[in-house]
Amino acid sequence: DESFPKLLRFFESNGIKSPSWLSPEVKCPWPTREAFAKDLHGKKMTELREHLAATVPEQTQFLISRLLNALPKMLDEAAPAQRENVRKQFSRVAQTSAGPFTEAQAQAGQPIYASRCSACHASGGETSSPSQVYLAGM
Repeated sequence: DESFPKLLRFFESNGIKSPSWLSPEVKCPWPTREAFAKDLHGKKMTELREHLAATVPEQTQFLISRLLNALPKMLDEAAPAQRENVRKQFSRVAQTSAGPFTEAQAQAGQPIYASRCSACHASGGETSSPSQVYLAGM
């Protein structure tokens, strides 16, 4: 189940404009993995990094929404004797000491993202993790 098109639809439904070449209907803007790798420092990849860096709070809300929508399926899949424990553990993840994770908390996380993450994820800096290489622009 591809989540990126769903994220783009979430952006649209919340009035967030994505780059014109990026839409939920386009499966992938790059025709091949090689084309994607070749464009690591290109206009589209730079635009994508900037867009993702600018929408971290909205991405957080999208992830929270997906998580909340997953609980019924998780409970259906759990053995009946485990359902209450699944619900309890789910609540522990979804809550903070101040209550549910909020938009204000997502906004408060922006400085941490800027200081610890954006160097690789937003500006094309180096990263040592192979799983991060493509978005980091290596």
